Amino acid sequence: MRERERKLARKRLDVEMQPYRRAGMAKNPTNQLLRAVRQALRVPVAEIAEKMEVCRSVVFDLRQGS
Repeated sequence: MRERERKLARKRLDVEMQPYRRAGMAKNPTNQLLRAVRQALRVPVAEIAEKMEVCRSVVFDLRQGS
């Protein structure tokens, strides 16, 4: 039973790590990194903007590497 639980945990972790792997394989690994991390953690753009004390458009500009 423990082995089965471990396999399920590994499978879930693999799914959760996919955005990080994709970001790491890019030629410019920081390009779209904010988006990948935000999506993996399920953090809304509005929350990031609020924490940074900026408007949402600034977060979108950062995300696009502008």
